[in-house]
Formats: sequence, structure tokens, C-alpha cells
Amino acid sequence: MALVQKLQMDMVGLRRSIMDNAKIKFKFVTPAILGGTDKQNAEVRIPAIRGQLIWWTKALGYGEDTINGIFGGISKDETGKDKPIASSYIFRDLTENLKINKGDGQKISGNKFDYFLWPLRNTRQDAQAGIRGYIETEQEIELSIKYRRNKNAIDFPESILKAFLYLGALGTRSRRCYGSIFPTSLEIDGVKEKIPKNIDEFKVSLNEILDEDANCRILQLEKGKTNWNNAVNSCADFLKMFRCGGGKFSSPLKWGKNDHDAGFGGKNEIYRPEIGLPLKTKYYEVDAGRDIDRLASPIHFKVLPLDDGFVPIAIFFKSHTLSNYTDTVKVRGQNINVSSDLFFEMMNPDEFWEGTTCLYE
Repeated sequence: MALVQKLQMDMVGLRRSIMDNAKIKFKFVTPAILGGTDKQNAEVRIPAIRGQLIWWTKALGYGEDTINGIFGGISKDETGKDKPIASSYIFRDLTENLKINKGDGQKISGNKFDYFLWPLRNTRQDAQAGIRGYIETEQEIELSIKYRRNKNAIDFPESILKAFLYLGALGTRSRRCYGSIFPTSLEIDGVKEKIPKNIDEFKVSLNEILDEDANCRILQLEKGKTNWNNAVNSCADFLKMFRCGGGKFSSPLKWGKNDHDAGFGGKNEIYRPEIGLPLKTKYYEVDAGRDIDRLASPIHFKVLPLDDGFVPIAIFFKSHTLSNYTDTVKVRGQNINVSSDLFFEMMNPDEFWEGTTCLYE
């Protein structure tokens, strides 16, 4: 890499390997709910993949200069006018013969009570309301990425691609297990990469990809399951436990009870908005400094297909929580503190959820 290009990179980028070309194959471990304007037709689109790679670029600690230099974008010239920047990499989709299906949440998961697919439950009068196109499990996507030199070009750290392949997902409910992907073949600059086969090799890969700039914690929630459905259910049960309580008819855990009662006064903290619930409900509203109705959840769930079985994992992004944007929420006109207690209990869940193992800190 030329010296001038090194100087263009964010300082975090100087510590990581870069790549010129890559050949990638990955499979869907769980059904991928993907679609464009026609939600009932599923398709894998390069803009969606680029969008995920940009997200992981930010998540690994890189700044706007690196993102614009790799993927293209808009910057300001000396006079303050917008200046378009061309992408320095060409992405091509080489996939053939994808198996596409369509259905509601029950058909996608086989369980009409799937906690993660509640938005796709077909309970409304419109029979087509919850129907989505989706790509079935084990379907393989083939991509190529090729460097092209231009005056704004910045090298592509391979850790970004690997983070997406090992920890990422595509499509609707991608933070909630669906569209989980995993590489089946990866060649970078002519060298075939070793794909982790078991949880120990996966942990080694995480330590090669991530560093303190990612500011995340990754938990294996339980031992590997015999199929992807059971692994998804394990992730859903974990989230439901902390949001709502243990079972359907059990009393809520302290966080849910507190947040409900906060709407009736007498509480000075609120917990669940920290993990991605709506910013405005009948009880409270949050000014997060932007015109949005909710923040994306800082907790991602994913299923890994390893020799150990289908492994359910949770990825916690500490810098993505609501308390990074605001200290208080307004509950019926009164300011109440945003607490991180629930989020940190979920990252350290031994008291409430046995069998978790930390894969990366």
C-alpha cells in the first residue's frame, strides 16, 4: 500500500490487513427475508450487501473518510460544496439458481408464535399483510470484490468483510437471527482463508478481526442445537426473558415491571428503551437528538453453523445504546433517567440465564 494511501486511512485502519480482491461464497443459515419494492419477491441485491459492509465499517471504528474512500459517498470541497466520491471497489453478484419462497411468519419459521417474527404474523384482515418473499436456508450466494484505483481510493481492510461474514446477516429481522449468513469459501488476494469449523476456531477468528474499537461483547447463549429453529428459539427466549420475564404467565422481571410502573409515577429510572424499544409509547417519549421513532437495537442475535451444532450467539454493541444519546426520557411530562442496568445484566446474565460463554470481550 502506497504511503499516501496509508495517510488517507483512519488511524484505526493502519493496524489491519488490507485486500485488493476477494472471491466469496456464503450460505444462509436461517431464512433471509429480502425484498425490494415488491416485498413478496425475495432477491439479494448488491446495495443491501454494501449497506451491511458500511455498517460494519462503522462498527469496527472507522470514520467517514474511510467509508467514502472505500464505498463512495459525498464529501465537502474547499468551498464547502458537496463533492461526489467514487467507490474504489467493484462488487459483482455471481449467484445462480436461488431457491425463493414466500409466506408469512409461520411459514418462514414453522412457528406462528415465533417471538422474533411477530411483525409478520398474519393476524390482520388483509390476508397478504404479513406475506414476504424469503430465501430458504442453505442457499449459497457467490460474490466478487475487485479494487479499482481512483484519486480518492482507500484500501479495504479485510477485517470488515470477515466481520460481516462471521457476525452479520441480511434482510428484515437481521438483528433478530433471520438472514444469518456464514462463509463457505473465502479467497482474498489469491489466498484461500481457513473458515472456522468449531467454536474454538471461531473465537480465534474473532480475536483476529476485532479490537477495542469495535467496543462489543459476544456471548454464546447455549450449546449448539440440532437445527436452526431451536437456535433461533434460544435467542428469542433469552431476549424475552429480560424484556418480559420467564414464562407466558410468570411475573415480569424487575426491568419490565419498573418500566410499566414508571408510567404511573414513583420511578426515577427506565430500562428497556436502552435495548431498542420504541422511543415513544403511551407511557413515555424520548428526545434522542434526531427525528426518529426508535433507535436500532444494540443487541444482535445470530446463528452459527459449526461442527458444535447450530450455535446461538448475542452481540452487544456498547456504544449503540440509547444512553449514548440522552440521559433522560420524558414519562408523562416528567424526566426520568435512562439506565444501562438491563443492558449490562444481559451482557452478564448468569443469575438469570445459565450456560452462557463469553466468546469475545
